[in-house]
Amino acid sequence: MASHLYLIVLYNQPLSHAQSYQSLVSQVDDADEVLIYDNSPVSQLDIELPGGWDYRHDATNPGLAAAYNFAVAQCVEKGIIWLTIFDQDTDVPTGFFATLKKAVVNSDATAIVPRVVMQNGTQISPFMIENGLFVLKHRQHTLAAINSGVTLNIPKLDPQPFNLKFPLDFLDYDFFKRLAQNHASIEEITPTLIQDLSLGNYREMSITRFTAFLSAEGRFVAAYYPGQMWQYRLRVFVRLIRSMLRRVQGDKLRVMARMSLKGAVD
Repeated sequence: MASHLYLIVLYNQPLSHAQSYQSLVSQVDDADEVLIYDNSPVSQLDIELPGGWDYRHDATNPGLAAAYNFAVAQCVEKGIIWLTIFDQDTDVPTGFFATLKKAVVNSDATAIVPRVVMQNGTQISPFMIENGLFVLKHRQHTLAAINSGVTLNIPKLDPQPFNLKFPLDFLDYDFFKRLAQNHASIEEITPTLIQDLSLGNYREMSITRFTAFLSAEGRFVAAYYPGQMWQYRLRVFVRLIRSMLRRVQGDKLRVMARMSLKGAVD
């Protein structure tokens, strides 16, 4: 029986082109299982899967939360203790899996998180949730991590631990905020993963994607920091000024302006 399941969530990219697939196929232990959850409108399975790998296609694209909850349910059904999540655009260094295997042997943590950087070397995970949301120093300091690279101790989680109210954006914030509320243990490990972050540049995002991101951010703040919404709106206003100076597209500036004034993007 496998003790570890690795999940890759795929969207509109052939599996063979996914950075995480290229990393896993040469490094994962044959005794472990790998699940490919494909949210694409048309299947992106363009290669024959190795033994012990499974594939699920859901053309309805229910989002990351549904994919993660499905993987958790698979672990429960098969008696698998550990689940590691990867985005398709994560470059996993040689040695990561060996380090992770050692970490889980005696770990009692609910989540194990690596260091993740963008291609320019900027660290994006782990991080403190409040630092990116508020202008003034916040009294709370909630440790969180982006989903990709996180390893979860399945017996310590609820049957459906990922919140369907945040199907994509701020799902990781919501998950780690609830872990903190439950005083769950989070362990950090040293390997560094490289992430091609789609939200790294506002100018490159579609207006639909940008609006969805800002809406999810506002809903997250309203859910967990209702008394600090004014601070969050001030932070958005500061972003608006910076974006104007960087000549971000006008439609995105208008979305930020609505959020800074009303706390919602409509």
